Amino acid sequence: MDGHHHRMSTPGVPSQGNLPYSIGNLRSLRSLSLYHTIMNGTIPRSLGKLSELKWLDLSLNA
Repeated sequence: MDGHHHRMSTPGVPSQGNLPYSIGNLRSLRSLSLYHTIMNGTIPRSLGKLSELKWLDLSLNA
């Protein structure tokens, strides 16, 4: 992850497991959609580093 993404979306793409801690390296991320991806576990604290994040969708996950 290089930190230059503005939008990341994976709706409906099966991806079991946890959201990686490295998600916090995407500092310019503005939109994150992990809708219905079967993610489970805790949300990493590094998500708090995403100061540009305006929209987050974690709906319909385990």
